Amino acid sequence: MHHSDKFKQFISEIEYATEAAQDQQELIEVIHRIGDYDGVLRFEDRTIRWVVAALLGLYLPLISYGVLLGANTLWWCTFIGLGLTAASLSYLAHSRNAWISRLSDRIFYKDALLNDTLLPIAVDGQIKAHALAARFDEFKQRDQGQIAAWYKGRFDGEHCGFDYSLFQLRYLSAQKLDAASGEEDDTFAASECYRSGFILQFDQPNGRAISIHSRDEDHFGVVGYQTDDPLFNARYQIVADEDEDAKTLLCSKVIELFNDLYEQLENPHIELNTKGELCLSFDDNGLIPSQRRFGVDTPQAFAEEIASHLAMPKLTYSLDQLQALIELINERNRAPTNSEAAERPQDAAQCLKAMAGIQH
Repeated sequence: MHHSDKFKQFISEIEYATEAAQDQQELIEVIHRIGDYDGVLRFEDRTIRWVVAALLGLYLPLISYGVLLGANTLWWCTFIGLGLTAASLSYLAHSRNAWISRLSDRIFYKDALLNDTLLPIAVDGQIKAHALAARFDEFKQRDQGQIAAWYKGRFDGEHCGFDYSLFQLRYLSAQKLDAASGEEDDTFAASECYRSGFILQFDQPNGRAISIHSRDEDHFGVVGYQTDDPLFNARYQIVADEDEDAKTLLCSKVIELFNDLYEQLENPHIELNTKGELCLSFDDNGLIPSQRRFGVDTPQAFAEEIASHLAMPKLTYSLDQLQALIELINERNRAPTNSEAAERPQDAAQCLKAMAGIQH
């Protein structure tokens, strides 16, 4: 079998093994198979390089001819034709070996998903964003957006576990430009922006909604409820169907958690809708790491990089904070002891009414 045919078959087997891998160890075994390959990990392009060199070698006499005798139509056609042919062959030689970068990116990306048990889901970005806009103000306010990536995940923490969806939202934001001298109308330019976030079933449907968003996003509306914490009030705006719901949710520990979110995430938005779903979102161009240091052309170093368990700090932090928020709400929803009831007789009842929709 010719080297190119043998190599094509090997690449097909490696790509299949990569897609079939179920854990990190299987991905590392794929990399080791590449390292053990008996041959050069590239398609042979010696002939192409010789042809390109010959074509480029014709340029010197061609240029001399044009300078001495003048550049007529035939000269220009020959000049352009040689250049296009050389460029096309050079591109062909490069693209034949682009599998190295493509496969390296795929292994790196899949390892990141496996590390955090994320399953990519194919969705129509515009249709999905439109459907989410009916459930959350986060998407309604960005009506030109579309879902660029959608994943399903499972978090099992020390205190609780939950299923969640992870998304990346791409949308256009109008940025006001400085008006040129003499112009009366404001000038705006659209810039592409990204937000990442989580959606999970947080509580029982109660027919009421609460939206807590950064003040930096001043297009969301006017403030309603105010807490007793001036730092929180300076950072967030609150829109709630009932002020009592916001008051019950925003106990001192929850306010502290939201203040920490503001310091760690850019423009965080926390929303509870009428169906009991929670959406946490923030400015971010992608939680999944994409910058690798090595590739399959350096298999030993790449295997070590994959084995190091790539960190996704924002993903880990956000899930930990969601767990803490759920635990705080569950703690407030638990029935108080006799001593606690004496100290705050209505606190648990208010929490149950606001967060679980129990009518009194």
